[in-house]
Amino acid sequence: MRILFVAPRYHTNQVEIIRTFLAAGHEVWFHAATVGATENHVNVVPHVHETAWFSRMATQLLGYGVNNFWYCPAPVSYWRLFRCISPEIMVVRWHNPFFCWLTGLYARLTGCHTIVYEQISPDLLHKVWSDGWKGWLRRARFRTRQWLLNAAWMTPLPGETPLPHGCYLVPFAVPVTEYPQAGAQIPCILEIGKFVPRKNHIRFVAALCNLADDGPFKATIVGEASTPPQRQLLETVARAVEDAGLDGTVLIRGNVAHSDMPDVYDQHTVFVLPAVAEPGAISPLEAMGHGLPVVVTDTCGTKGYVREGLDGFVCASDSPAALADAIRKALELSRQPGIRQRIAATAAARFSGPAFLAAFTTMVECHFDIPFALSSAGPGCGAVRT
Repeated sequence: MRILFVAPRYHTNQVEIIRTFLAAGHEVWFHAATVGATENHVNVVPHVHETAWFSRMATQLLGYGVNNFWYCPAPVSYWRLFRCISPEIMVVRWHNPFFCWLTGLYARLTGCHTIVYEQISPDLLHKVWSDGWKGWLRRARFRTRQWLLNAAWMTPLPGETPLPHGCYLVPFAVPVTEYPQAGAQIPCILEIGKFVPRKNHIRFVAALCNLADDGPFKATIVGEASTPPQRQLLETVARAVEDAGLDGTVLIRGNVAHSDMPDVYDQHTVFVLPAVAEPGAISPLEAMGHGLPVVVTDTCGTKGYVREGLDGFVCASDSPAALADAIRKALELSRQPGIRQRIAATAAARFSGPAFLAAFTTMVECHFDIPFALSSAGPGCGAVRT
């Protein structure tokens, strides 16, 4: 099938999804509002179309926002491109309003099936819909959008609350290492996050201070630092590491390419994500795909993937002591024989490429009543599109 992705940018949580579709023989295009500094374009190169005049005016008046918020492609030339591609399925990461509504309109006009993709857990969806008259308005707006677009809705975030009609849980997809490496002899703790305040790098350093008397360890902080504020925060974190006397223990690496991350995971024994209000982090799942026990906070959107005590731990997001305690438990878990192989095997069953594809196929066939059969031509026959 011809599949078009529309998103603010080519996020790392979409890399394995694209690779999975291509390996199954589907054709894939990716249209974005902006391009990030550390993106992995091996499988597909995002296309950023020329900007519409009204989009440029909105950006000048209201600001750039997050991921070029007011971006919209030039309608006439983009319509020609859309018709040339003629996608059968379009997955829209709902963020840029002009961009999303324009592509939704074009999908309706061409008979393309639309899937709205949002990183909202079933529990949060139920909570915001239950907030009195405000919740009623949110639900009405949600239903109106889905009706106008004739769209299915999918989320990768699990929860306890059942999803309403027309909404589907489709897991993230990450590459899984069949035989994970044993990791370093000295415990090595890995933390990943763009250098922005909500990633909580400073709290991670504070938690490491609580581990100083537990024995020798190493730690690595990896994150994107491509803008002046991000580079400034990186320097702040480096000073915090030095002030804590951990400059010989903690290594900070900025702007590591996504394609280099598998080697980084393999060199560590435990993964930590101390971020606050992180909507849909893929890095804990990537770490589990490499067999690492993980630590995430109770405000992390992907905490539902972590099985407490089996492949990781969930801790309070506002306490360095709680974070340090969870890291201790994860380090203890990492010492169990065969733990990396068990965690990786579970990841393969729950959120690998095949697991994603099975859930996506069920959604398409149930909601749109069309077949979504895998190509009989075999892996590698999908066309990489820009």
